[in-house]
Amino acid sequence: MVNLYDGIMGIMIVEPVSVDTGKVTFDYFFDNRNAKNSEEFKNNSVIVANKVQAEDTYVCESVQRGLASNGYDTGRLSVEKEAGEHLFHQLLHQDLSA
Repeated sequence: MVNLYDGIMGIMIVEPVSVDTGKVTFDYFFDNRNAKNSEEFKNNSVIVANKVQAEDTYVCESVQRGLASNGYDTGRLSVEKEAGEHLFHQLLHQDLSA
């Protein structure tokens, strides 16, 4: 996954390790010609990005535990936690149906 912002690029690579385990690698790139990209700004940006990733990790691990339980069978997206993905699928369906 590639995220682009004003003078910042983040790359996330997800590699499967086993059926229920993955390795995630993050790389961040900053345009040093952009005056706002001081060392302090870059360090703070990585700290914030890592915090967001930690929150996402918690959600992903929770979903994985649920999928592995006997009480759940795969189904639709979670309305509460995956509204963005659901909207994307709806828009994609509209475009492909047109």
